[in-house]
Amino acid sequence: MPAQLSKSQLIEKIATSTELSKRDVKSVIETLTDVGHKELKKNGLFLVPGFAKFVVIKKPATKA
Repeated sequence: MPAQLSKSQLIEKIATSTELSKRDVKSVIETLTDVGHKELKKNGLFLVPGFAKFVVIKKPATKA
């Protein structure tokens, strides 16, 4: 299985390809995460257009 990108590697790649500062890219990623968490808690759905759709699925607990 291929290795995952770390958060800092992702920030580096985005900063390099967009010519933005690493600080700006990090701020955008953290803000996107915060907004996503709030929307999932509030509505149970968070859509990143052209990338992903996150949905909260409530399942009953399973017995051990």
